Amino acid sequence: MTPARLSYLRPLLVGLLLLGSANSGHAQWDGEWTAGPLRIQNRRGGDWGPDCPRLPSTQSEPGGRVNISQSGDHLTFSGAVRGRTDRCWSDYPAIRRLGARASGSTWTIRCGTPSGDAHPETGTYTIRASGDQITYRESTEWDWRLNTSHCQATRTASRTFTRVTAAPEPEPEPEPEPEPTCTAGPAAGIRVSLDRSAIAPGERACARARVVDAAGCTVRGAAIDYSLSAPEGRGGSLNGRCFTAAASLAEARGAFRITATHQNFRRSVEVVVQSEDMSDLTAQLQREREAREAGELETSESQGVSARASGAGGIPWWAWALIGVSVVGLIFVVTRKKKAPDVVAPAPRHPEKICFTCGRRYHDGETRCSFDDDELRPLSEVGSGGLICPVCRQGYGAQEATCRNDGAQLIPYSTYQSQQKADSAKALKCPTCGKEYPAGRKFCGEDGATLVDA
Repeated sequence: MTPARLSYLRPLLVGLLLLGSANSGHAQWDGEWTAGPLRIQNRRGGDWGPDCPRLPSTQSEPGGRVNISQSGDHLTFSGAVRGRTDRCWSDYPAIRRLGARASGSTWTIRCGTPSGDAHPETGTYTIRASGDQITYRESTEWDWRLNTSHCQATRTASRTFTRVTAAPEPEPEPEPEPEPTCTAGPAAGIRVSLDRSAIAPGERACARARVVDAAGCTVRGAAIDYSLSAPEGRGGSLNGRCFTAAASLAEARGAFRITATHQNFRRSVEVVVQSEDMSDLTAQLQREREAREAGELETSESQGVSARASGAGGIPWWAWALIGVSVVGLIFVVTRKKKAPDVVAPAPRHPEKICFTCGRRYHDGETRCSFDDDELRPLSEVGSGGLICPVCRQGYGAQEATCRNDGAQLIPYSTYQSQQKADSAKALKCPTCGKEYPAGRKFCGEDGATLVDA
C-alpha cells in the first residue's frame, strides 16, 4: 500500500482507537446489584480457653440491594454491603492497609494490625468482576491473647454480587416459616432477629419475629405487630417490619428499638444509626494532594487562574462590604466578651446510676431502666470488678461507658459472669429427632443435625 493511501487511512485508524478506548471506559460496573449471603467458615486453633469469644464453625450474613459506582480503577459498594476495592474489609478499627493491587477486573487488598496490637489480625480480600457477576473472597487470620487464653482462628468467606436487570425489588416479605418439626402448644414467648444491627443514615434494617411455645416450637400463623421507639429528637420511619433511618445524620444518629408484640408478649431489638466511615474521604483528599504534587492538576489550576483574571466567578463589591462589616462586628463582640465578668458555669450532671443488665447510665432521680425495665443501682456498686466489653472482653473502670475498640455498651463484670454461667447451663436439642444434649455439643449423634437451644 502506497504512502498516499496510508495518509487517508490514518484518521480512520485514530477514530477506531478512540472509539475502542471510550467503549472500555471506567463505568462498566456502575449500577444496581444484588448481594447474596456472605458464607463464612471458621477454623479455631490455639488452646481456645474460657476467655476466647464464641466462634461457630459456620456463619452466614444476609445480603441485599447494593449500589456500585466506579471511579478510576476502583469500585465503591454502598447499601446492604459497604466497602471499596482499595481498602480493608474488616470491622476492626485498628487494622490498616498493607497493599492494594488492581489488575484489569481483579482487585486484591492485604491488611493487618500494627505491631504490638492487643488483637492481631491479618486479612486478604480478593474481588473479581466478570459480566453480570462480581465475587468476593476473604481469608482472615486472628491471633488473640485474652487474659490467660490463646485464641487463634482462620476465617474464609465468600459472597456473589449479581447485576440487577429486572424491575426494582419490592419491600421484603417475611421469610416463609420452616416446615414444622414439632407440634406447637400455646404461645409462651416471642423471638426477634435483625438482618442488620448497624446502618448509616438513609439505610434500612428489617426485623423478623416468630411466636414460640414453651419448647421453642414456632406457633404458625400468629399475628405479630411491630412498633418503633426513637431517641428524643431523632427521626426514622417503620414500614411493616422494616425501619428506614432519616437521611440527615443529625436527625438519624442514635439507637432505635423495633419491638415485636403478640398478645401480652413483647421483644425488642436495637438498630444503631451511625456516621459512615470517613476513610473514603481521607483517601480521596490524600490522592488529590499527591496529584497536585505530581502536577496532574496543572490544567485545572491554569483554567482557574484564567477565570479569576477575566473576572468570571469573582466576588461582587457588596459581598466584600458585607465581609468587612462582619469582621468589625466580630472584633467588637470579642472585645466586649473580654471585659465581661467571668461567669462560672454550673457543673454538668454526671450519671450516677447504671442498669446491671444492659450497662446504660442514668441520672439521679431515675429508678428503672427504660430499655429492659430492670431496677437501677448506684454506679458505686460496680465494685472492684469494674466493667467489661461483652464483644471483645476488654476490661474498663467504672468511669467508662462504651468500649473504645468496638463501641459496645459496657456491662458490670459480675453481670458478664452470670450471663456466661447461664449460657453454659443452657441445654441443646436436635430439631429433627428432639434428643437433648448438654451445652458444648454442636451436632446430633443420631442424625447429624445442627443442635438448637432447647
